[in-house]
Amino acid sequence: MNRRVRNVICAAALSSMLGCTTMSETGYSPRYAGVAGPGGDIGYLPRACSTDVGIRPGGFLPPGCANALNLLGMVADKRDLLQGREMGPAFVAPAAAAVERYLGGIQDDGAPDQQIAEPSVSN
Repeated sequence: MNRRVRNVICAAALSSMLGCTTMSETGYSPRYAGVAGPGGDIGYLPRACSTDVGIRPGGFLPPGCANALNLLGMVADKRDLLQGREMGPAFVAPAAAAVERYLGGIQDDGAPDQQIAEPSVSN
């Protein structure tokens, strides 16, 4: 194959892949609804749990309701379920130090690891 043709094909392939890097932002779709409780307190109810599916045999929850309820119980700030916050910087230093200790055999004090032989137990 001619070198010029090969270069044109490579350039066309690369330019077609570069067009896929910019993705349009999708609208945020909250899956929780704010519900006013007694005393004016606002609680959150997963939309999956509020679907009208009729009576389900065995008292099963609608699909997705149990997962949404578990997430509702685990989240630190309930408002994050409606609109999340921007992420801060990652804390990489502790993880990197742990990997270096694991791979390099270096203890926390900087001394190399030494395997300590355990005394044998005789019966």
